[in-house]
Amino acid sequence: APTLVVRIVKADGEKLGMVCTAGVRGWCRPALVVSRVSGGAVGAWNTQNPGSEVLPKAVILSVNGESTSSAGMLEALRGSGEIQMEVRPPGWGRLPKGSATSEALCEPEAEASPVG
Repeated sequence: APTLVVRIVKADGEKLGMVCTAGVRGWCRPALVVSRVSGGAVGAWNTQNPGSEVLPKAVILSVNGESTSSAGMLEALRGSGEIQMEVRPPGWGRLPKGSATSEALCEPEAEASPVG
């Protein structure tokens, strides 16, 4: 699955223009889910980077190298200056319908690096 690297520069007092919720149901790793994008620095990125937009339901895997806690990622987003995010587009890694277990998503990179 593709991962976008999004680099935005947020001026002092500028709004990020993105609302996130912490955690992804069925995932074992910290992540943020984009619930809304409304202008601001992220809206400007979307306008300037067609094809690499940050869209609602996208999953943010890291912010400025922070990927160990959702709270840490949210904190990094609140700062100003350069913000670098690793983003999975919407629709990646959904649990299959009727799936009761989430083990398949505990190691999102497993499918990309077969063992053996």
